[in-house]
Parts: sequence; C-alpha cells; structure tokens
Amino acid sequence: MKSTYMKSALMPNTIKAMKGMTGAELRSPFFIYPPVVISFLFLVFPVHAENVSYSPKALALFEQRIEGIASQKEYDAGFILLLEQHGTSVSEFIHGPADGEYPIPVKSMSKWVSTSIILSLVNQGRMKTTDTLGQWVPAFRQTDKANITAKQIMAHVSGFPGYLNCDRPYPALCSNYAVLNTSLPEEALYASLAREPLAAPPATKRIYSDISFIGLRAMAEAATGEKWETLFKKNIAAPLAMKNASYLKNLFDRNPQPATSLSVRPKDYLKFIRIFSQQYCGNEDALPLSRENVRAITLPRFATLPHGSIFSTMDKWAQQQSSDYEYGYGLMMLTLKNENHPSIFLHPGAYGSLAIWDAGRDALLVFGFSGRETKSALPILQAYLELHHSVRLPKDAKPSSPADLCELQKVQAHPSTD
Repeated sequence: MKSTYMKSALMPNTIKAMKGMTGAELRSPFFIYPPVVISFLFLVFPVHAENVSYSPKALALFEQRIEGIASQKEYDAGFILLLEQHGTSVSEFIHGPADGEYPIPVKSMSKWVSTSIILSLVNQGRMKTTDTLGQWVPAFRQTDKANITAKQIMAHVSGFPGYLNCDRPYPALCSNYAVLNTSLPEEALYASLAREPLAAPPATKRIYSDISFIGLRAMAEAATGEKWETLFKKNIAAPLAMKNASYLKNLFDRNPQPATSLSVRPKDYLKFIRIFSQQYCGNEDALPLSRENVRAITLPRFATLPHGSIFSTMDKWAQQQSSDYEYGYGLMMLTLKNENHPSIFLHPGAYGSLAIWDAGRDALLVFGFSGRETKSALPILQAYLELHHSVRLPKDAKPSSPADLCELQKVQAHPSTD
C-alpha cells in the first residue's frame, strides 16, 4: 500500500480548510489569508531575502502539485522532498517505501559536492583551480589533455565528451555507464580516459561531461596523497555531520566516481547546500569552505562559450524555459524569464534527484527517489518554479547577489571567464 507522509509549515486549521478546496478556488483572488497580506506588505520595503516568504496559499498549491505527482504510478518507487525557506522547514514529503534515514543515490548531484571538495583543497593551499591533468597525472602528460585545468573540468569546458566511446575496443569499459567500472585498476582507468578523443578543444565549448570528473579525482588524490573518499569525509561530510554519506558503493569499490556515485540522506544533502545560503552569514567559521570559495562555485563560468551538447531532458528544458542558462562549478544556474539575474542554482541527477538553491527566495529544496529505477524530477522542478513565481518582486528590486551573499546589497554577479 502506498503511503505519503507530509509535514507542512502551514497552521493545521489552514491545512484543513485548504484540503477541501479546488485548485481554482485556491487561485481565486478572493482567497486571502492574513499571512499573505503580511507577506505582500513586506514587499513595499527594500527586498532582502527575509522579506520574500512564500504565502500559505502558494505553499498549499505547491503541496497539491506534489501530492498529484505522488499519486502517479511511475512514482510508486517512493521519494523524499524537503523544502525550507529562511532556514525553516516549510514542506516535507516522504512517499511510498522511501526512508528518510537511508542514503539514496543522488547521481549527478554528486558534482556539486565534488567541486566543493576541490575548493576545500584550494582553501587549504593543497591545490589550485589552475592545476592541470598533466601536472599531477602521468597518464595525461603526453596527450592533448595535459593542459586541461581543474576549473575547466568543474565548469564543463574541458572538451571531454559525456561518456567514454563504447564503439572503441575497450572491453573492460564498454557499457553506457562505462566509467562506473568499480574493479578496474586506477592506472588502467586513467589510461583509458587519456586515450579517449576530446569532443572539442578545451575552453571552446560547454559540454556537460561525467568522465572528465575522473580526472578531477586523479588530480586531487595525486596532490594530497589521500583517497577521494577520505577527502570527502574529512573536508565535507565530517564538518557538516553528514551521516553514512559515501562515494563508494560497497567495500570492494575501487573507483568512486566524483560525477555520479555519491549516496547520501536527503536531509544531509540539505545540510550541504545550506552552506551556499544566507544561513551561515556571520558564522563563516562553521563552513567547510571559505566564503570566497562558496562564491567561486556560484559564479557563471565561461558564459560566452557556445553549448557543444545538451546532456539531458532537464538541460533541454532549462534552455527552453530560461532566458539564460549557465554553469558554475559543478552546478547549473538559471536566469529565468523576466528576471535579470541568476537566481536558481540547481543540479539534477539522472535518476530523478534534484537539488535547488533559490538565492532570490532564500529557499532550498532536495528531492530524491528511494530506488534506482525512477522517473524524471522535471515535474518537481516545474512545481517549484510555480512556487518561485508566486512572489512578485517590485520591478526595481533585486535579491541579494550570489556574489555577495552576506552583504544583502543590490548588486549582480558578473560572469567570469576564468
């Protein structure tokens, strides 16, 4: 039997009243609840993040949408959704056989964490974003990949294709998820990656790539003398008290994949993306990254370069729906139509996982399936963006910039090409 647990920040009587209302009734201009009026009054003043709270009406509509998604058969595998704003939980769903205490595979959401591992090493002076593959990894030194930098990999402009070419004679690696072979010796894995033809010269096109992050791991391990899993545990998981999070699938796994193999409890991933929000302002000592490096991850990178490929349905949708679509380090950022600044920072995962930091609304969302065979998280993103647009800002208002999170100044982050 399917079951859905929902925890809402709406007051119980409000929930009870709203449950019996249709979507049309909830959208009616005559449906007014006092906190809604209060939230509108806030918008008269300069718009800081704490002034853009979602109204009970908007949250009720969002929760209706999520309940509708949960009722569809393809979501029987179960999922977890956590949404908070201004550091407070406003919605929590645990649907089907999902268990909030069990780590789930977040797939490409791993990249956001992986780039943070690299920036933590930069923070410690053990690496630079300008370090190259050839500098640290012998297999790349006599190849056309020798001068590819860590920052090019993190920003998806390294020139590497998305996956290894399975038409080539690499039997040990030939599968759609070729790069996930956990038994291959590291030297053989790096040699295979070094032989793989580039899809474009470095720093000429934005090509979303999984396999390039193997090079990122190789550089970090060579620079520090420590394994990737150890670097994750020491620099990210331990400071944030992330329980049972791991890049390793089992005790025999030799090759953690920085692009795709992280498993983590959704509430622990929420702890991670909080470091990009204003919740740590004034408490930077609690961050596993410096504020400067948090900013570095969220700046548009190589924004003037053309897109060389579209990796997923989610990416295609992002291009269609937004007026601008860029990469930071290990994440995507959307400048939505009718908004003149990057405001949605996110990373989808191949199995339907989704993480959102909404800088303009000071909101965080984590969504993940309990199983591996799942459907797209696109309906979740669509439902969230409706919630995002429920707050109408004055035309001259700008939320605090991702480049100056703790300043609450009306400035805009400018694209960087480095």
